[in-house]
Amino acid sequence: MAEAERNVEADIRALILSDIHANLPALEAVLAAAPQHDVVWNLGDIVGYGANPNEVVELARKLDGIAVRGNHDRACSGTWTLVGQRHMRRNGRKSSDQHKR
Repeated sequence: MAEAERNVEADIRALILSDIHANLPALEAVLAAAPQHDVVWNLGDIVGYGANPNEVVELARKLDGIAVRGNHDRACSGTWTLVGQRHMRRNGRKSSDQHKR
């Protein structure tokens, strides 16, 4: 490989999301205000405290980015349990099976 080919710089504009916690109005506001971007990186906790876990999961999936499963996501999907976390159990019950995957 030629030296010039190895030193090629690439600019990438990433929209980084984190700790949405099923807050649909907040997610919609962030997306409306977000600058132009090439990729979306979701750092976890899509679900959790808020009232709209299914809608937030649907919207996050439409963004088609890279997502990391946070502790709230794991708890609500049944892949990890936290004893005494009522909000996680509550949202786990609100979330449809389709949105737990």
